Amino acid sequence: MTAAWFSGNYNLAHAGWSNGPVNGQDTWYRVRIRFPSGGLYQPTTGQWNWVVEWHDDNHTMSLNSGAMSISLGVYTDYPIVNNAVGKNPRLALRLAGGNASSPSTYTCQLPSNSLLYGHWYDALFHFVWSKSSTTGLAEWWLDGTQACSVHFPTLYTNPDGTQSYNSFGLYNYRLKASWTSRIDYDNVTIGPSRSSVGG
Repeated sequence: MTAAWFSGNYNLAHAGWSNGPVNGQDTWYRVRIRFPSGGLYQPTTGQWNWVVEWHDDNHTMSLNSGAMSISLGVYTDYPIVNNAVGKNPRLALRLAGGNASSPSTYTCQLPSNSLLYGHWYDALFHFVWSKSSTTGLAEWWLDGTQACSVHFPTLYTNPDGTQSYNSFGLYNYRLKASWTSRIDYDNVTIGPSRSSVGG
């Protein structure tokens, strides 16, 4: 497992791990996340503000919408307004997979304006990585309560029939933001079972 931290762009700070999953692999992830209070973290308006991402790394695929596979983000109300702080922030898990030319998407989101500042969230994720909508599985717990469980194609099928592969990363990615925001992370654990990540 390798990691790198990029902080040169205040809209995109990223710590990433390569070694992506293979079809049929069962993987658990656990991470503690805090959004500092006092204006130190401010999401943008009507945009996805990525926090944790499983990023498609198959450079041969052609997706107009980018290469997002699964992402946890802070979601705010529309419409999109550049350089404006978002209203009613909440955490949401966005899934994308299936046919790379016409991907399926699904979103699990918490109630509007429920984001807690200064709170250490305990986020637990379980994925069965698959191109199949019946075999693929995405599950998400937050502070011990399950927020999402859905069968979904968690990998892309490329035009030539091959599967995509993902890398896991911690992000502070906000589009159209002229201010600096901070996110704190702790206790990042990846394993083959719930017990292996302390969940």
